[in-house]
Formats: sequence, C-alpha cells, structure tokens
Amino acid sequence: GLCPSDCCVPGPRCRPDSQRFLNTPSLHGPFLVPTSGPERCLDLTVKSLDGDISARVLVPNSFERKRPPLVVLHGIGRDADAMEQAFGDDAVAAGRVLICPRFAEEDWPVFQRIDRARPDRALLALFAEVRATLSLQSGQVELFGFSGGAQLAHRFAMLLPHCVARLHIASPGWFCLPDTGAAFPAGLADAPVKRRRSPGVASAMRAQIANYLRLPVQVYVGSKDTMNDQALRNDPVIDATQGVNRRERAETYVHHFKKAATARGISPNIGLTLLKNCSHDFIQCAKQAALPQLVLASHPNPETKP
Repeated sequence: GLCPSDCCVPGPRCRPDSQRFLNTPSLHGPFLVPTSGPERCLDLTVKSLDGDISARVLVPNSFERKRPPLVVLHGIGRDADAMEQAFGDDAVAAGRVLICPRFAEEDWPVFQRIDRARPDRALLALFAEVRATLSLQSGQVELFGFSGGAQLAHRFAMLLPHCVARLHIASPGWFCLPDTGAAFPAGLADAPVKRRRSPGVASAMRAQIANYLRLPVQVYVGSKDTMNDQALRNDPVIDATQGVNRRERAETYVHHFKKAATARGISPNIGLTLLKNCSHDFIQCAKQAALPQLVLASHPNPETKP
C-alpha cells in the first residue's frame, strides 16, 4: 500500500507550504499532496512479496485517464530524482502522469534482470496502486529506461507485452535478444540446468515473443557511447553476439528485433536514435540531445535510423 504520511519526504516539486493531508477511499492512509502549483506530487511506497518499491508520481492538474502513464526507470546509480527532474516539466506540460520508481539497494541489489529477483512483480504492484489512486482507465504504461533501467524495461516488456503501450530503451549495457541464438538471459534459449536461475522466465518470454515484436519500440544510444567502462558487462558470449560497446549492442539489437519480427510475418515498428555527441551520461543525453523531449514526442528525430 501507500506509505504513511510521516515517511513521505517532500521532494523538489513538493513545496512544504503547499501540502495538506488527503484521504480518499482508494488510499490506505493519508499522504502529502500539494494543494497548489502546476501538479500534484505523490510519494508512494508499495509492498510486494519480492521487495518494497518506492516512487514519485507527478500528476498534472488535467490529464486523460485513458492514456497510459509514462514510467521512467533509473540506472544502477539509482538516481530517480534525476529522472524526475529531466522528464517532469515536459511530462506535466504534455498532460502526462509521470511515474519515477526507485529500487532501493537494500531491497534490490540487482534490479536490472528478471530471474531470481522479480522486479517485474514489484512494478506491477506499483502500477496497480497508481491506477487505483488516480482512477486511471488504462491497464498499460509507456515505459522508458536508461542504462540498467533500460535492461529492466525491455525484459519487462518481453515478459508482459500486454502491459506496455510503447517501449523506449536507452543505452543498456546489454540485451536479451528476441531469439534463441543465445541462452537466457542474453537470449531466449534455455540455459544449461546448472546455470538456470529462473526456469520459467525464458519460456514465458518465448510464449509472448510475437506480442513483444508487435510493440512500438525506440532504442536510443549516445553516438560516442563506445567506451568499455566498468559498468559495461564484459562477457565473451555477449561480446561475440551483441558487440563490445553499447552503441554496437544497440545496433545489433535493432537488427535482431527486425529479423525476428520479419520471420514471424510481423512488420517491425522499431527505430534507433543516435544521440549526437553523447557518451554514457544520462544528464548529458537529457540536456544536450533532448532525450526526454524525444521520448515524449514519440516520433523519430533527424538522427533516427530507419
């Protein structure tokens, strides 16, 4: 459920002088909500059997309840505030409900993958709470992730494509390719039994692959994101099948997605946007390449490759 009011700490968009307690039938307790300003700002903590997940939710004064909210997933630095600050103003101006989850390290030492840990189930609990709280009529979300968040975003969509209206994948270190050319989690083939950590996930993804390949997907990567840094996963199999840096791996993924879709008679709706002169830095991508604006516009810009 929602966290109690005394653990909702106002963030930069929640001014203490404009807060009041609000009780509604859909809430499990009072929480802090601004009474004035351009939007409401909700701080939620939702419990799940897999671990607690918190989120900042920005709610425009006027929004369409049938439109999926935009969810933005942070990377391994867990800087959900940076995601909120980068997307917040433009999302609110566009009338979009914005959900900024945070996976705390104590509950989620690894949140990027869906295997032993099940961040997908925590996200589902969070989305259900937001829908109930705001009386949203859409059962889907528009999903964005950067770096480690992009790893989770595309794996969530592969497992639960019916929950995703549109997918944005920005600069992940590596992918789960949508074919059986490599063993899970690098691809959808079953891993050897001794290495299998979650035997049901790969088979569930395979069962949903056609639905996943029908989603509108946009992949983003910095044109200069070619360094083999400490955060990049180094693995001989991934190097051989996906490339040796994030830009190569993004290009490989789009190729594999198109090939897998075409083989099933599906017209792929995927594009690759190179973020000009950007490296692996979310703030740089947001400020210099207007990444949040590209996501909110949901259409290609001149740097996009077909």
